[in-house]
Amino acid sequence: MPVDGMSSISTFMRPMMLKMQVVANNLANINSSGFKKGQLFIEVLQNQDPQLNDGSQVGEFFPGVRISEASDFSQGVLEQTNNPFDFAIDGPGFFAVETGEGVRFTRAGNFSVAPTGELITKNGYTLLGENDGAIILPNVQNLAKEDVAVSPLGDVLVQGVHIGKMKLVTFENVNDELVKIGTSLFHQKEDSEVIAVDSDRTFVRQGFLEGSNVDGIDEMIQMIELTRQFESGQRIIQSTDESVNRSLEIGRF
Repeated sequence: MPVDGMSSISTFMRPMMLKMQVVANNLANINSSGFKKGQLFIEVLQNQDPQLNDGSQVGEFFPGVRISEASDFSQGVLEQTNNPFDFAIDGPGFFAVETGEGVRFTRAGNFSVAPTGELITKNGYTLLGENDGAIILPNVQNLAKEDVAVSPLGDVLVQGVHIGKMKLVTFENVNDELVKIGTSLFHQKEDSEVIAVDSDRTFVRQGFLEGSNVDGIDEMIQMIELTRQFESGQRIIQSTDESVNRSLEIGRF
């Protein structure tokens, strides 16, 4: 029985370690533009079937426990930067960017202008227009920052001339259809469908950035609680181990 109890405690301690990693990652990205905090859910199962109902799994399987991870897509605070190449999405939706592995989605709007005139992310990914091509600013060498304007609907104008429109998309259910693959990038699942944003609910704010939606105080409280739970589990295992050793010594006599 003591051994069974120790095994049960250790089973729950390992998922807590994973949850601590999620909390630590949230805190590390508290100042990352457009970052969406991660959430780890731990559910006790009535049986130990390793097949998860939703087909998702985080790390190794822990008998008797279902672990699932999701992102909190609530909007962060919009912070004014006055940089004409910073854009924040006010409302539901994502920017579409072209990466070396295909189209990805983000709410981090801290863009810059490449020498070729393309608007790119800090990692060099190209911001896509509604025609799935790059938005290229003309005459980049002589372009002043005040020459570029972006409307609330994502239309890009250079010296008053319309040169393209940002591709702004959303999904029916973001948690079911998007997978986090980086600090602020998301990948679309194969069976998901991209839909256009509602122009009455979603707007682009030029000269603003969306901050992380991480609440530092809340994450610190979670970290303290997890640490205490983990320490309690360690004490139980240590106590159980000592009890087993005493039983073995008595058995020898």
